[in-house]
Amino acid sequence: ELGADRWVDVARYPIEGTTPTTFFLNAGPTASGAPSINDGALTERAPSDVTAADSVVYLGATSPCDRQTEQWGAGGGALAFESGQLPPDPCSQDDRSLQVGRGALTYTTGPMRSDTVLAGPVDATVYATSTRPEVELVATLEDVAPGGASFPLTSGALLGSFRARNAKQTWTAPDGRPLLPYHPYTKASVVAVPTGKVTRYDIEVFPTVARLAAGHRLRLTLTTSDTPHLLPTSTQAAGLAGGMYAVQRNAKASSFLEVPLVAASRFVSRGG
Repeated sequence: ELGADRWVDVARYPIEGTTPTTFFLNAGPTASGAPSINDGALTERAPSDVTAADSVVYLGATSPCDRQTEQWGAGGGALAFESGQLPPDPCSQDDRSLQVGRGALTYTTGPMRSDTVLAGPVDATVYATSTRPEVELVATLEDVAPGGASFPLTSGALLGSFRARNAKQTWTAPDGRPLLPYHPYTKASVVAVPTGKVTRYDIEVFPTVARLAAGHRLRLTLTTSDTPHLLPTSTQAAGLAGGMYAVQRNAKASSFLEVPLVAASRFVSRGG
């Protein structure tokens, strides 16, 4: 369990007792110390504005200082630091450099009222327009401390041409929104992104179990690339080059984050 430094043993998955919760992308500022160009909010209240959107640019590169390296490397980096009796990798402790520049947007909740655990699969559904026939969206979740440090929890990504979703194999929350979207990722499923048209992208974010302490916040960071892990092919790169996206956060196209939450008191330590 990230944030509590312990293992969690459960009999069922998704974890019983969790409540899939919808946070909508909304306007900021949030006073959370986000260095992004927009400093947007995550709220349980759906947006009411009919045209609101945030612009972001495809840059082809991001700060490599994030947790993605640990996820893609199955924790090899963390093991190396631990084996060498070194302090933890600073990039796995604070990823604010990922949130800087024209290729990043952030959306942050208010402070948690009590210790809360995020447990299980996560979906980030983004409605956006693009000026190019391809889109790349990377969703990273972070635990933001009162002092502003942004501790990365997990991430996921989607290439726009692979946005087709199999509804029968998608796990959904009781409200019908996806919790674990299933994409075929086959050649037959590839469809070019329609330029200038609002299009839906359901991003599968890798599951995690993480504790958010009272007073901490949950942040969603959207970037347009993930260096050095997600390198496009030459064809994909040509479709991405020069892309400008408008992430929709309005009543007609309400981008949202779907996360399973549960009170930390449900996870009680038991002696062996």
